[in-house]
Amino acid sequence: MFPHSQSPSILYPYTILALINAGYGFIEAMLEPHAKAAAGMTQGQVGIAFFTMGGSYMVTASVLGQVSRTRNHERLFERN
Repeated sequence: MFPHSQSPSILYPYTILALINAGYGFIEAMLEPHAKAAAGMTQGQVGIAFFTMGGSYMVTASVLGQVSRTRNHERLFERN
């Protein structure tokens, strides 16, 4: 199979990223009609709102990743 599927420490971040991206897809599909109707947003404004949400996730994830890399912490998964 794939060599990374044998190590949970490598597979874990990819799984989390896939779940987060799927969640954003569901949120966008559900909130777009409500944003247009209730808030009176145009299609462009809705796009900018979701683009901002994705950009803030990208920046926040990068900063938190760098912070967690520089601090001493225990590993979540360790190979025996």
